Amino acid sequence: MYFIGLVFTILGGMGVGLFFAGLFPGLPHLFTLSTHDGHQDHYRVRIVWGTLILIHVFILWEVVRLVGSWFTGETVDPGIATGLVSTYLIVMIILTIAFALAESVKNRH
Repeated sequence: MYFIGLVFTILGGMGVGLFFAGLFPGLPHLFTLSTHDGHQDHYRVRIVWGTLILIHVFILWEVVRLVGSWFTGETVDPGIATGLVSTYLIVMIILTIAFALAESVKNRH
């Protein structure tokens, strides 16, 4: 589990780095509104990717802990992993429907 934790730590660090690489450079422009809104897109993309990496690493870690407990016999609350995975699936279904609806509305005009 040490090496798996190390990989997850590196991925989590990348997620935090991406998040802060989008947050801190774009923060002054958010308060001063001194630039065009289109110039903020790359900051937003970095923030979203960093957040998504962190969420996925956390969910994967909980799933690995749950599966590892099956082989080692340790007690792990399965409700955490089950709750995370089911919430993740529900959110992804809602987002997929929302993006499909937004795309159809955009194509109609």
